[in-house]
Amino acid sequence: MDRVMKSAVNMDDDTWTGSDCAFQMAAAWLRTCLVEHSGCRRGQIDLPDLPKRIIDVGPPDGSEAPRLYPGKGIRDIYFALSYRWSERTKDFMTTKAKHRAYYFEIPTHELSQTIRDAIAITRIFGVRYLWIDALCIVQDDGKDWRLQAKNMARIYQNATLTISAAGKMVEGWEGCFKFRKRRRVRPVDCRHRWPDGSSVYIFADRLATGDGIRPASVLDTRGWILQEQILSPRILTYSDHELFWDCATLNASESFPGQIPTFYDADLSQRHMRLFKDAISRGQTWGSAKFKKTKLLMHWKKVIENYSARNLTNERDKLVALLGIAEQTADLVQDELLFGLWKDTLWREVLWWVKDPQTAVASTTYGAVTWSWLSLHGAVSFDLSRDSEEYAIDPCIRILDVDIQESEDYYHASTDSGAAPMLGELRVRGKVVPFHLFPEKLDPAAATGSSPLLISKWRADVPRLNTAAIKCLVVAASAFYVYGLALFPYPSHDRQDVAYLRVGFVQWIVSNTQDPQKMLYKFGWNRRQRWWLEGSGLEIIRIK
Repeated sequence: MDRVMKSAVNMDDDTWTGSDCAFQMAAAWLRTCLVEHSGCRRGQIDLPDLPKRIIDVGPPDGSEAPRLYPGKGIRDIYFALSYRWSERTKDFMTTKAKHRAYYFEIPTHELSQTIRDAIAITRIFGVRYLWIDALCIVQDDGKDWRLQAKNMARIYQNATLTISAAGKMVEGWEGCFKFRKRRRVRPVDCRHRWPDGSSVYIFADRLATGDGIRPASVLDTRGWILQEQILSPRILTYSDHELFWDCATLNASESFPGQIPTFYDADLSQRHMRLFKDAISRGQTWGSAKFKKTKLLMHWKKVIENYSARNLTNERDKLVALLGIAEQTADLVQDELLFGLWKDTLWREVLWWVKDPQTAVASTTYGAVTWSWLSLHGAVSFDLSRDSEEYAIDPCIRILDVDIQESEDYYHASTDSGAAPMLGELRVRGKVVPFHLFPEKLDPAAATGSSPLLISKWRADVPRLNTAAIKCLVVAASAFYVYGLALFPYPSHDRQDVAYLRVGFVQWIVSNTQDPQKMLYKFGWNRRQRWWLEGSGLEIIRIK
């Protein structure tokens, strides 16, 4: 018997997340959000437009088979599914050959268990429509894919609820519903009935349990999912052992139905995501202009750090998968995104570094734009030691020009191949200094005013670099450090200005036991007068 049908038959069985009481908890969260959360209802007055193509799941009793439905011109509520494709997805996904037939019926037995469970959840909630990318996009039609990619942000943002299948996928078992292994997270059946005949349960709000924020899942490793997690107004997550709820007002679980304590988020990763999500949902009403831009860009950097550690099946989707949140962020900060970096503060944006150079791989699509984090596959960070957004960091370069050459349409279909890589070049005026590392046995903190310009921190972008030809561009300075980019000369015979490829991130300590101003003088830099020493060696260079 189908596992979904088992859930419907054994309504008193709470040994798994597809039980009756689990649905009651989910329904309570949804109702509370729709009725009581004023912050979650902001701007949502009318019913949303349905996507171009959507799944009609049929009535709650399952008497009708699901089918594709044209949503153009129709307003109604709908759910969306956030999940990871399995090997079976290609067998039933919508293609040009299956497209018309699916408007009559989508054979349920051919679908993966995850999608069948999502259909069952939608029916139980009494909702008629469900959006799933594998079925609602014609996957072998590049034009349809590009159109849907542009609208992906709006689709998830307008969904009343996103169902997140975040449990582990093990061989022979997939789907939203999982057996519970920890009975202590289960609600208590009071053996009473509500007036409508449904069971009454008590849900514990235990502050002393070991349960915390939603455990990481395979969804947190996928690039496309990040946008879904940020833009969806409400997310109901089916994890391995319990349900989790996330909206702009409430972050809860079956263990903590009233609110998950924030102290569980030790690395603040969830906090940055939630604050960024809140800012995006509130739009122009979020904070004053100055506060808004500073804080939002700080949260944006943390989101990008999260995104850079994720995987994409097709690397050409790396910018498209960020398009929704990028466009909304651009509207809020009134800035332009250039290869994942903000134009107004580009001098600060280029100061990213690779967390693990040994595993970083150059991108074949964006690899020609070495000054952007998009040029690599690997986790990056924008953290600058003690210098957070609250400290004054002065730019030491002047960006003269940014030349971007897009080889084809910005929105690339996953079926495209063999296209030329995107190109982008920075032209800057600044100071180039030698590449000198601190000896391994010398503590950078022990540097004296007479020391040469020895680098205290060196992060290569890719492994196994020959540092003999590397030079450093001084990019920014603070009271504590000087920051720069490691550059490798790029052969050029027809230009007078020098061309380089970025190959790493460098940092010099200027404030410890020595006078920081004396250290800065070595670079020819004065924080009040900027570059001031004669012969400080400023030059115009190009970074490809």
